[in-house]
Amino acid sequence: MRIFSTKQILYVVICILLAGCAGIQKPAPQPGETKSAGPGDIGSVMSGLGDAACSGGTLEDTLDAIANSVQSQRLLYSRKKADRRDCSGIFHRVIDEFRTRCPGSVYPPAVKRHTRALARWYVAKNQMHWIDQPLMQDNLIRVGAVMFFGQSDTKYMPSQLRSELMFQERKGIKHMGIVTKVKMKDGHVQQYWMLHGHGKDGETMAGVTSTTYKNQAGETKYNNQHRNYISTRDGAMTPYGNWDEQWVGVAPVLDPQSLSSL
Repeated sequence: MRIFSTKQILYVVICILLAGCAGIQKPAPQPGETKSAGPGDIGSVMSGLGDAACSGGTLEDTLDAIANSVQSQRLLYSRKKADRRDCSGIFHRVIDEFRTRCPGSVYPPAVKRHTRALARWYVAKNQMHWIDQPLMQDNLIRVGAVMFFGQSDTKYMPSQLRSELMFQERKGIKHMGIVTKVKMKDGHVQQYWMLHGHGKDGETMAGVTSTTYKNQAGETKYNNQHRNYISTRDGAMTPYGNWDEQWVGVAPVLDPQSLSSL
């Protein structure tokens, strides 16, 4: 029979009193830091988007139908809140369709009217994933991904992505859209298409676009197609961004596990 030393017995007793030796206490959030889903949590939800079944078929089929409907309405960009023709307004039009076509999931309420309020809602639901290594996190770009972008020509440090800065007007999140199609190459996203309200007030119609730009040689390239970037500005175009707006966060448009049986 094995005999334990007094020191070993004392150690076991202390572990039991402290609710287990294997328990690891997570550090408390720092002041101003916002919570977000861990890579495993959001990754599992994002990977399940392709299996989401809505009344009109797959998630991709549903988004295609919604995108066609939005584009057929020829909705010119407007900064007026009541028009719902800016990026967050178009997003809410899409969400209204999802409530009917893909019931069961919890969607952002209409009162979350601007991009930063919507981002905060996803953070509160533990469905936001901040992007600090875009070239290593492109696996999160899937059909149904809600993409969030920062201010024009602004670079955010990883610590800033998890702070209240992202929810400040003219400093944090500026733009958003929903991915409708993804093109892969060698295991990475080569190009993606996004449904969003965008452009100039009263001139540009809401619709599906894939961001492009011209480098110094005058060649047109996809901002999210190449893994090396050249810009006419004083730096490099941000990977997978919306023109010069850094890709800062991503969330699922719905939770495929919570959809009602159709």
